[in-house]
Amino acid sequence: MKVREIMTRNPTCVLRIDTIQSAARKMLLENVGSLPVVADHNQHILVGIITDRDIAVRAVAEGEGLDTTVDQVMSRDSLVTAHPEDDANDLIKAMADHQVRRIPILDENNSVVGIVAQADVARRIDQDKTTGVVVENISKPGGEHTQS
Repeated sequence: MKVREIMTRNPTCVLRIDTIQSAARKMLLENVGSLPVVADHNQHILVGIITDRDIAVRAVAEGEGLDTTVDQVMSRDSLVTAHPEDDANDLIKAMADHQVRRIPILDENNSVVGIVAQADVARRIDQDKTTGVVVENISKPGGEHTQS
């Protein structure tokens, strides 16, 4: 099975200059826990990812205001990504290896074309009970991981 078969296509994205309040509102409306951060809304070149945890831990817990920009709290280093034609099992292994719950999917130009979350794995390919193993491996305590 290919990643394109399980990914959520055309995810809502935010810009670096957007506020964390705006990002949180988009997460609420879309019922998601993360948003890809793109350079602009035309080409959707991935520059980072912001999660609800980034907002809570890196902004709110630190006393930052709602006008804090996404750029100030987003994860940008060592982002785990995949491509639509990658094997879905490789993506699942990457989720477990890097202990991340969501992976942006990029086309050949590094533009965001989709995202795969644990829920996508559960809904689309869990015939062999993969989700339980993925969740267990992703959720192991231990390492410091910035993208969730």
